[in-house]
Amino acid sequence: MSVSSSVRSHVARRVFVAVAAVALLGFVSGCATNPPHVVQVPGTYVVNLAAPTAEYPQGGAPVGKVLMCVDAPTAVDLSADVELDSAVVQWSSGTYDFPTPVLQPGCGQLRFVVECCIVPSTVRITLSKV
Repeated sequence: MSVSSSVRSHVARRVFVAVAAVALLGFVSGCATNPPHVVQVPGTYVVNLAAPTAEYPQGGAPVGKVLMCVDAPTAVDLSADVELDSAVVQWSSGTYDFPTPVLQPGCGQLRFVVECCIVPSTVRITLSKV
């Protein structure tokens, strides 16, 4: 009985360590990335490019991501307070530049890249219905 108890204890410790490691990795990854914010169209959001990410641990990522949502079929346009090198939205029906064609209700990931070579600390984006 002590062998079985010892084996169970050893297995329980390994499971605990594995779960703790996964939880810690998730927590650290969550802190080390800049999770997309949800912006309902029409709407405005300030993206913090100075925040550390997995790819840019010192901050200063030239790429911003936002989850963009529409509640009715609509085309969407994007404006920003800085020049963007590119901006696209990945929707269930495809990947589109701005202004988009009419998008069906739902959400998609907006990804933009600022122009080279000086990355601003923030970028204010405004999404509007066309």
